[in-house]
Amino acid sequence: MVCIYCNGKTKVINSRYTPKRAATWRRRQCLKCGAAFTTRELVDYESSLRVMDSTGAMRPFLRDKIFVSLHKSLSHRQTSLSDAQALTGTIISNLLNHPHKGVISTKEVIGNTKEVLSKFDIAAYTHYSAHHPD
Repeated sequence: MVCIYCNGKTKVINSRYTPKRAATWRRRQCLKCGAAFTTRELVDYESSLRVMDSTGAMRPFLRDKIFVSLHKSLSHRQTSLSDAQALTGTIISNLLNHPHKGVISTKEVIGNTKEVLSKFDIAAYTHYSAHHPD
């Protein structure tokens, strides 16, 4: 990684993995100018995973689709944005815990989302279920 200020080489001075977001946070320091800045390394789900729908068609895995549907379902809560972010991470972690060789069915995504929502907020679960039938 090069410095964002002077293009010099950098070293990592602190690093933390965030499992809910499947991301690594790093604090870097430039060896040339001494400036420090933060980077985040995220998994590129869109190019790594595919979702197979009921017809067998394959589509890229889009984290944002899960997030948006959760945010809509949680819109009655004042903390809908932060709740949707946290739940998205939980759902993705759950999906990745099952062997799938890079392919996840739409049914798995919907089922897992319903399971997580049913334990978190019954109104959000009801809203999501109305828009995502089995």
